[in-house]
This record gives sequence, C-alpha cells and structure tokens, in this order.
Amino acid sequence: MMQNLDSRMNEAAEKSRPLSRGRRAAAVVSAGLAFALALSGALPATSALALEDEEDEGYYLEEQSYFSSRTTAPSASNPWFYSGANPYFNYPSLAPTGTPLEDGKYVIGNCTWYAWGRAAELLGHAPAIGSGGPDDMVAVAQANGIPTGPVPAVGALAVGTSWTGSRHVAVVEDTSGSVPYVSQSGYTIADEWPGAEGVVFNYIPLSYAFEGEVTYIYLSGGGMTYEEVAAAEAAQARAEREAYADELAEELAEDGSMYRLYNPYSGEHFYTGHVAEVCMLVVEGWEYEGLGWVAPMVSLTPVYRLYNPYAGDHHYTTSPLERDHLIEVGWNDEGIGWYSDDTHSVPVYRQYNPYADVGTHNYTTSAYERDSLVDIGWRDEGVGWYAIG
Repeated sequence: MMQNLDSRMNEAAEKSRPLSRGRRAAAVVSAGLAFALALSGALPATSALALEDEEDEGYYLEEQSYFSSRTTAPSASNPWFYSGANPYFNYPSLAPTGTPLEDGKYVIGNCTWYAWGRAAELLGHAPAIGSGGPDDMVAVAQANGIPTGPVPAVGALAVGTSWTGSRHVAVVEDTSGSVPYVSQSGYTIADEWPGAEGVVFNYIPLSYAFEGEVTYIYLSGGGMTYEEVAAAEAAQARAEREAYADELAEELAEDGSMYRLYNPYSGEHFYTGHVAEVCMLVVEGWEYEGLGWVAPMVSLTPVYRLYNPYAGDHHYTTSPLERDHLIEVGWNDEGIGWYSDDTHSVPVYRQYNPYADVGTHNYTTSAYERDSLVDIGWRDEGVGWYAIG
C-alpha cells in the first residue's frame, strides 16, 4: 500500500542528517532536445539512452539525445537506489534497505526513494529536488529553478494523488502512445525481506497511478552535484531555523525563565535566560527544549557559568571554589548565569555522565529525569541550586 510520507520525511529531515558523498560520473541527456521531443510525443520509449552496463539497466547514461524507459526494477548493485547516494536509503523506514524495523518487519518499497533514484539515474548526478515527500519535491524543484507544469514529458517526475488517497510520485517513461506510462514504487511493509528482486515496482499507465491533477517536474538541465544539493538543503534548513527563532523571539521573555537547549551533535544541554542567546543557538542547529525552571531575578547565591574552550562544554555551579578550580585548569569564566533561590523552593538536581567527554552534566527539576539517568549509569551529584518554579 502507498502511504502519505510527508510526515515521515519531515521527521527524518528535522533530524537533519547530511547527504552521503561519493559521485558517479555520467553524462546528462540533452536537455533541450529531450524536452522538446517529449512534449511533441516524438520520443519513442524503444529508442533508448545507450547504456554502458545493460545488465544493470543503465545507471550510467551516455551523452545521447534519446531515452531509455525503465520497465523493470533496478538491481541491488545500482548505487542511485541502493547506497547512501540516495538520501532515503539512509533510513530503513523510508527505503528497502534490508534492515528490519523495530517490529522486525521490512520496508520493501517507497515512491520517493524510487523517484529520487530514477531521477539521479537519468541525470547522472543528484537531482535538485530535496529529500522530502512528493509535494516537497515540487517545492524544492521550483525553488531551484527547475520548471514544472501540467504536461507529461519523458523523464519528468509526476506528482499527484494516488488512487489510495495518498500523495505519490512516479517517473514518466513513455509518452509515445495515447496513454503515458510511468515507473513507480509504493510504500509497502512486509514480514520478510524479499531481496531487491522482490521490491515493489510497477510499469503502468499513468492513469493507473494517479487520480486527478498531476504536476510534472521537468528534470532535464535542472540537476545539481552532491555538493550543490547539500549546500542548498543546508541553506533551506537554516532558513527554517531562522524563521523558528523569530517565532521564539516573539514568545519568550526574560523574566527569570531559564530555557533549555540541546546540541544533537555533541550531546550537551545548555541553559540560559537570554532570549537572544536562545535564538542564536536555534539558528545554529541547537534544539529548543522549552522551559527548564524559573530563577529569581536576584539573590545572595549566584550560579556561575563556565566554558571549556577545548571540549566546547559548559558547566554551572554555585561554588566559588569549583569555579576557581576550573578557571585554573583552563576554563573560561563567563560570569553569573543566573541566581539560586535562597529559600530553597524547588531543587534543581545535578547529574554527571562519567562516560562522556562533552555534555557531561545534566540539570533538571524533574526527579523522574534524574532517577532515569541514574538508572542508566549517570551519577547523582545532589542539588546544584534552587529555582522558584
């Protein structure tokens, strides 16, 4: 069955993993001639782009102005489908990788995985269509200057609604007859891994794949190298983080609220009451985790903030002795971060991870979080300071 992958892709994309590198050199089909022939219907499916390796059904494309329809599933040795070159292949929940899911079942098909691989196969390099759901592909393609339209063309990606009601993407392989044909896969889960030969693949009339309007992405001439794709996606992700930071700047206040952020790359938790600092770190890729606690605006007990320039880690303490010791061994004194409540209203617990080099301490008002970390090997270091809420 084909399922809407927008939500799945959003989850995988927000975890923001970089694309695998490694480029397969190949020449690109002549953009102008191929597109013109496709629109005129004069491009027969049987006159094909010559393939250096017919046994592997042609992921190397020679520089000729004709096209090879894919009517059979790609083999497991085709790197555009079955390697990290395909961004979907990095996630067993999004591609037929042969790696079981948590429930022991296997993904044996996915329309976006297949369409990305087929597009790369045709272009000879990564297509500039992103790595999201079908509608994301259209949006990213348009943002990158790749033309889209309502007319089917050979080699174009077709995006629309499948007969099951989910958003879907397929690849136009033949427009020579009265009915265009597409190749496609669909999101399917199986109890057993069937091998690449058992992965879901169809070569069918376009009308069997879609119900209603279809938008076509005309790939010819619109491809990008892996480096360019990575740079474009990084820029898009940063723009999204900047927009989120702008929202936080409107919502958060400097009223004693201590905000908690997490660095997914180093494992460090960071705490600050400064909204500008929150927004800056969010733009740089830190994850905003919400309110940690509420500190008094002032008290007799400051909480000192220190920074290790060698490990990139922060530490917080009410102890002048501990502060001075860390400064002596090379930590930077960043002054007073906030204040502890002198009436000891709400304890903020401190835990230490003896196995980590960065993000070694965690601070929380939650006894449950404290106990959970202690259960998995963190050391309970008691109360770090006190909050008012």
